[in-house]
Order: sequence, then structure tokens, then C-alpha cells
Amino acid sequence: MKYIKLLKTGLAAAVLSVIFVACSQTISYNQEAVRVYMKDLLNNTTFAAFKVDMDQYLPDTNIVNQIKTAFNPAQHKIYMFANFSCGCTSQQTDIAHICRVLSDSKIDTSFYEIYSMIQATDKQPYMSRISLKILPEIIVMKDTTAVYFVMDTLNRMFPAPEIEQLLLNGLKK
Repeated sequence: MKYIKLLKTGLAAAVLSVIFVACSQTISYNQEAVRVYMKDLLNNTTFAAFKVDMDQYLPDTNIVNQIKTAFNPAQHKIYMFANFSCGCTSQQTDIAHICRVLSDSKIDTSFYEIYSMIQATDKQPYMSRISLKILPEIIVMKDTTAVYFVMDTLNRMFPAPEIEQLLLNGLKK
């Protein structure tokens, strides 16, 4: 009986040690970004909040008109990265707002790409040109150069301007 109690205590201690060690280590899964398309974001019930955020956002029409003029399809491309699997509303909200601005600006979906990723360090198709620090992030490209990081800039500004103003700032670079 004494041995059984000792065995149970030892087994419990071993299990707790394994759990403690496993939970204290950082595990890298080396995730890859997944491209997400507007048709999926607007029509898939998984992204219902995205559609609501996009529909409810009303961008400044004066800035939208300036974006129409500043956007050069021969030079500009916009890349967006967010964690769409996260319950964090700001992850999808910021992307939904910029997508509304792009839609109102009549910028075709072929000029921007949206990627879902777990962490900013996940593999993404533009790693050789773009190093992400945060999620979500919206990047304005001119030719093949990242000229403006919208969310990084937004996070450093107080009071925060409208997201469409930041997009316009990036297109003017």
C-alpha cells in the first residue's frame, strides 16, 4: 500500500513536471500566411463581422476622391496582413475599413492583396521586400518598394487620423 501511494505521488510529480516544462517553452510552428480574397470576406459567414465593419464604415469622401487621383495602377499595390483567426476585433476592423476606402475609391481588387497570418513573423510571399513588425499591417508599395506602413504610422500618432488619410499619405510618397 505504501509503495502504491509513493508510486502515485511520483507519477503525479512526473506528469506535473512535463506539463510545467512544456508550458514554459516557446514553440515556433513556422506558420505560412494564407491569402484571403474579398469575395470570401464578404460572402463567408466566418467573416460576418468583417462585412459589418466594412458596411458601417463611412470614409471621408474628400479624401476618397484624392485617393482616386493619387492611386497609380502602374506603380501602386497595397498589401494587408492580419490575424483573421483571432477574436481581436481590431485585427479585422482596420482591414475592413481600408477595404471600404479602396472600394469607394474604385480601386480594383487586383491592386491589393490580403493575407491572414498568426504572427507578424510568419512566412509571407513578400518577406524579401517587407519585414512586418505588427499585425494588422497595411503596406503601400510603389513599384517594388514598401513606401508606407499604415498601421505602424497610425499606432504612433495621437490623435489618430482617419485611416483613409494615412492611405493617401502613403500614395503620395
